[in-house]
Amino acid sequence: MEKIIDKIKTFEDACKEAGITEDQVFSTTDTPDEKAFKKLKLIIKVINEGWVPDWNNLSQRKWFPWFRLSSGFGFSHSFFFYVISDSGVGSRLCFETEEKCDYVASQFLEIYEEFITFKS
Repeated sequence: MEKIIDKIKTFEDACKEAGITEDQVFSTTDTPDEKAFKKLKLIIKVINEGWVPDWNNLSQRKWFPWFRLSSGFGFSHSFFFYVISDSGVGSRLCFETEEKCDYVASQFLEIYEEFITFKS
């Protein structure tokens, strides 16, 4: 059976897997960082294959990427917290597994960069 991370290589792939078009994701007034956030939300929803974090379950791992911003933008690593939930990228952008987190953070690095470092 093919893994979801083998099927989703682009935002367009995520739209196709979700059964929607790009026009259904964005509005005409979206700024570039809003478009990037919407792209990430959809990509992550598709990659997580229906998994939704249970924020009342402190022993459920919720993976999220960590980026370094000091000398350019790059994916650093993934991690999780057992006791607290602390994320600089938003709770909607977490993953069920480290593998999925690492894949999306690396494959879609440009979208994360546009979301996190947008300058108006």
